[in-house]
Amino acid sequence: MSAHADRALNLYHRYVVELVEALNLCPWAAEARRRGEVRVKVFEGDTFDRDAVERFIDAVAADETLVIGIGIFVGLVRIPRSEWLSTVAALQRSEVARFRGAQAPMSMAAFHPDAPADISTAGRLTAFIRRSPDPVLQLVRQRTLERVRDDRARRTAFYDPRSMDMKAFLKSRKTDRFGDRIVDANHKSIERYGLEKAAALLDELRALRLE
Repeated sequence: MSAHADRALNLYHRYVVELVEALNLCPWAAEARRRGEVRVKVFEGDTFDRDAVERFIDAVAADETLVIGIGIFVGLVRIPRSEWLSTVAALQRSEVARFRGAQAPMSMAAFHPDAPADISTAGRLTAFIRRSPDPVLQLVRQRTLERVRDDRARRTAFYDPRSMDMKAFLKSRKTDRFGDRIVDANHKSIERYGLEKAAALLDELRALRLE
């Protein structure tokens, strides 16, 4: 690994530990890292090598001990955010096609350093949280996502009917989805920590990355 790639890897580690894990923005990230269930690969080319990326996805999916795969694309550090999002979206479509409509084993998400410091909507909050120092492709095993959903559903499935407003409860159950709960918890975490403070940390990592 080159010194350039090693620096990018260290800054990504800071991003994960100092923001994502410190604020518990991802319900499986810290546990997976502590257990050695994360594989990180640095891609140093200045073009997106679809074949190499697909081999990485297949290798992560084939190793049942892994929960998360992280591809850090140091050669694409200056790629526009819109182009990176389109690239990952196209990759995701190709994965669906590869599995002929069946569920692919890995879910994927695009991270990019140029997301705005804006948490006014769910989409903007998600983009801000994914403001990594380099463009990143995150893979999460679908089975893990399903397990987290099930675990959280079980922990919130029991209520004391004597102490609840049933009309309010029934109304809330119609909109209380797993993703919504994560977004709500993340929004509160960022507000407590301070948006400006979080943005300053991410700006620092970005500046160090581009030195």
